[in-house]
Amino acid sequence: MGVVHVVDTQANEYGAGNRAPRRYIVEQQITVRTSRVDQVVAAAQKTMQLLQKGIVLGGNPGQGIAYVFTGLNSIKPDMITEATRNARAAADRFASDSGSKVGSIRQANQGVFAICLLMLEGQ
Repeated sequence: MGVVHVVDTQANEYGAGNRAPRRYIVEQQITVRTSRVDQVVAAAQKTMQLLQKGIVLGGNPGQGIAYVFTGLNSIKPDMITEATRNARAAADRFASDSGSKVGSIRQANQGVFAICLLMLEGQ
């Protein structure tokens, strides 16, 4: 749990003429660590119920749920095997098309592993 930040909207001396509809704004960032991602997604989809009760959820623009995958090392060997197999097939195709031969690997790079998620409103 992050630090709780409370703002008293009526404590602002410059806003005395314009009273906010709610006196307090309470903010806190939470972190959930779980392997049950489906339940986090289900909970996030129920935020409309909170909005209907006057609880506004917000954050920095463009910020939403951030997922961190911690099991990459367990699947990396299989991924490298598949990537090597695919690279060999592509090299064989290039060689075949150009009348050349494929030799042994001279240099290899594991590259970068990235997952990009796009969550559309209402989903």
